[in-house]
This record gives sequence, C-alpha cells and structure tokens, in this order.
Amino acid sequence: MALKGGKELRKVYGKAKDEEYGFIASNIAEPNIPMGLLDGSEEMDSDLVTQLSHSASKFAGNGNDVAGLKAMGKYIDTLSDDYDIGVFLNMDHLTNLDFIEAAIDTGLPSSIMIDASKKPFEENVKKAERSKIWSLKRKRTS
Repeated sequence: MALKGGKELRKVYGKAKDEEYGFIASNIAEPNIPMGLLDGSEEMDSDLVTQLSHSASKFAGNGNDVAGLKAMGKYIDTLSDDYDIGVFLNMDHLTNLDFIEAAIDTGLPSSIMIDASKKPFEENVKKAERSKIWSLKRKRTS
C-alpha cells in the first residue's frame, strides 16, 4: 500500500483511541530505518507513522531540505507498496513556513506538525492558520 493521507490517518488514530492501543511513530533520517520499521510493523499487523523533521530532510538532501523530503518521502512511498499495512508520513516539529508550504506542495506528507511553541500563542495560531490556508489552496486537507 502506498502512503496514506490525512483522512486515513484520522481513522487510524480514532481506532487506536477507541480500542485503547498505540502504534509506533518513528523519526527517520536514513534509508535503512524505514525497512526495519515496515518489517516490524507488518509482523505486528500495525499501522506505521514515519516522521521526518526539517533537519532530517536537509540531511537526506545533502543540504537541500525539499530534495531530502522528496527523496525520503518517495522512498517510503515506494517501499510501502510491498506491505499490507497503513503507512503514513508525518512532518515533525516544523517551524519554517517556507518549508511547510514546500512540503504541502510535494503532496507527500500525510500530516504536518507545526511547532511554534517558542513563539507567543497568537503567533503560533497565525502560523498554523497560514499553513492551513496554504493546505486548503493545495487541497491537501483530506
């Protein structure tokens, strides 16, 4: 199965809450990590949330964050075709609005977690609202 979107992720979270279980969400930065995560998740018949941070995207792209996101996202998407579990890509603790918008434009992330916790509450909300508007323009709030 290829990477799943936001609607499917909400269903998985809801099922886990209703049935009182958890599943792994693991940060990734290197191509060997997803293989083990996918194997282990399928063995346990568990959905998998992979997480990619801005710095991991830069690392994977040799300094080019968007290239790294595309490389790792497409890699995980391709690998997930061979597994019969739900596989999701969450962008983890993003702070840079330009990168958030670029991530939305790739169409790869299942979800994006914005981290503006070091900013005042009002600025945090504005950043989240701007990202939501960008996502709506790109029709990525599925």
